[in-house]
Amino acid sequence: MTILEALKILGLRHGCKIEDVKRQYRKLAMKYHPDKNKNCEKSLEKMKRINVAYQTCNDYYNGKLENKVVNFAWTGTSPNFVVDISNGKFTIRINL
Repeated sequence: MTILEALKILGLRHGCKIEDVKRQYRKLAMKYHPDKNKNCEKSLEKMKRINVAYQTCNDYYNGKLENKVVNFAWTGTSPNFVVDISNGKFTIRINL
């Protein structure tokens, strides 16, 4: 799971703070927890996805996950732009 997928599951956008991730996780965990939704398979599956998304975000913000947010490819000579994905920020530099 990528960080963007994880944030989408949690209902957040890229660039949010770890405190926002924790707050949203707690909110969704209270809503979809299996103890509150007995005999509901959808809630159990949703809770599993929320847990994986939270762990992915936690690893990302703590530097345990590689900062791979975007996959792209080009052919030919070296590109005329540089993409920097570090510290949770996405920067594109164009070399003119």
